[in-house]
Amino acid sequence: MGQSISFNLALASGVYSSDSPNGCKKPFLYGELKEEIYMDQPEGFVAHESNLDIITEIKLFFKNKFEMKDMGDVNVILNIKLIRSTDEIAISQSHYVDKIIEKFGYQNNRIAKTPYDPFVALFENVNGVSVAQLRGALDRVVRYLKSTVSLAIHYDRSPTVLEGYSDVKWIVKHSGSNVYSRYVFILGRRAVSWKSAK
Repeated sequence: MGQSISFNLALASGVYSSDSPNGCKKPFLYGELKEEIYMDQPEGFVAHESNLDIITEIKLFFKNKFEMKDMGDVNVILNIKLIRSTDEIAISQSHYVDKIIEKFGYQNNRIAKTPYDPFVALFENVNGVSVAQLRGALDRVVRYLKSTVSLAIHYDRSPTVLEGYSDVKWIVKHSGSNVYSRYVFILGRRAVSWKSAK
C-alpha cells in the first residue's frame, strides 16, 4: 500500500497543483461498472493547473448534480502526513508515530539511534525468547521511531522517468547457502517500489 502511495505522489509531484480536491458523497455507491472505458483527451482540453476558473465552474456544476463536499487540501492519507509546497510534495510518518508515542506514553522517553540492539538475538521460536526481551525490543523500536519523526521522503518536480534495477546475490552461511534477490523501481529520482527477499 505504501509503495502505491509513493508511486502516485512521485507522479503527482510533476503536475502538482494547489487546487483542493473534492469528494462526491454518493454517485458510485449503487450499481456496478462492468464496461471498460477508453477515452482520448477532448479537443480544447485545458490542464486544470493553467485555468482555475474552469475548475471552479466544474465544481459548481457537480455541486448542483450531486451532494458534494469540498474537502480542502489533503493532509493525511492512511496515517501518512503530506507536506506540500509549490515545487514538491513530502510524505512523513510523523502523524502515525506521534499517535503511537502518545498511546504508549513515550513522550518523555529517550530516543534510540538504531531500531534494534545487535547484541540481542530474537528468534521465531517463542520458547527461546522471554517476554521481557520482546518487550525490550518493541520498546527500542518505538524509541527509534521517536527519533525519526522529523524525517520525510521528498518528491520534487523532476522528469517522470521510470527506472528499474535488480540484483541476485549468493550468501554462504554456516547453515548453508542462500540466494537473496532484490529490486528497486525509481520514478522521478525517488524509490517508489522495492523488495529484498530470500
